[in-house]
Amino acid sequence: MTPAEDAYVRAHATATDLLDTVYDRIQDLPAPGGEVPIHWGHVGDLNHVIARLLEIEVFLARGIQVAPASR
Repeated sequence: MTPAEDAYVRAHATATDLLDTVYDRIQDLPAPGGEVPIHWGHVGDLNHVIARLLEIEVFLARGIQVAPASR
């Protein structure tokens, strides 16, 4: 593998690990009917997370555009 490919593999693993962590944290948020009464602050926090996730989704949907490597 090239150094760029090695770095890409590491970055990909880091991104997927972070995605798993974010998923777990979202699952741990208060749920309606749970021990923590839901208030508007929870709604705002979750909407903030949604906005950031949408930014990431739009960025990834555009794809990574790079020039072909010269060999």
